Amino acid sequence: MTTTPPHWLTDFSDRVLDLVTPYDRMPSAGCHFQLVEGIWEITLFVGVTETVGGERDGARFESPFSVDLIGIPGCFDELHQMWWQSRRLGTDDQLGSHLSAEGTVGGERVWLRITADAPEQFGPARQVYAHDQHAVDLW
Repeated sequence: MTTTPPHWLTDFSDRVLDLVTPYDRMPSAGCHFQLVEGIWEITLFVGVTETVGGERDGARFESPFSVDLIGIPGCFDELHQMWWQSRRLGTDDQLGSHLSAEGTVGGERVWLRITADAPEQFGPARQVYAHDQHAVDLW
C-alpha cells in the first residue's frame, strides 16, 4: 500500500475540506485512504484537541464543524450516491456518524467519508497546555 496519496486525491481532499466550516480554532484535518478492490476509500476527519496539565489533564475535545452539503457534488466528476449515517452501527464500526458519498474523480472510483469524530487510532492532532494556554499542533 502506498503512503503518499496520488496528486488527484490530495486535490480532491482539499476541495472537500474547503467545504468544512469550523466553529472554533479547528486542529488539523486528517485523511486516511486506501485502494480496495478498485475503489479509493477516502476518510476525512477533524483532529482532536487534548488538554495537558491542570485539573483536566488528558481530557480530549472534538471540534465542532459543519459541511456545505450542496458543494459535495461539485467535488466529484460524477456523484452516484450520498447519505448520512447518524450513529455507530456496532462495536466494530470505526467510522461512527459520518457523511458518505460515492462517485468518480478523474476516472477513479471514490468512496468519500467525512466522520463526525476523529478515529481514536490517530491520537490528538493538537495539545493545549493549561498552565500557559499555548497550543501545539502534533500533526
